[in-house]
Amino acid sequence: MHIVIIPKNRINSKIALKMARVFLDYTKTILTKVSFDKELFQAELTKALKHLLPYEVYELVVWMQESFKDKPQLQSCILRTKINEHSF
Repeated sequence: MHIVIIPKNRINSKIALKMARVFLDYTKTILTKVSFDKELFQAELTKALKHLLPYEVYELVVWMQESFKDKPQLQSCILRTKINEHSF
């Protein structure tokens, strides 16, 4: 029987990456559900941006552009996020 010892910081980084992915997926679900209201969408997007990593923001912007291209009322929210993502 072999015992494999994994450094603690490596475990934490794997958990952190998994949690980040879960939060990004959760954000997409919430934004889809509130996409009927621009103000609610913007509020949820603002909350999510406080917790996402820069590469996740980029992924979210790409996803929003594709998912909400038929909702012109949300384009200003998406554009604002796209512009601000460069400040990270």
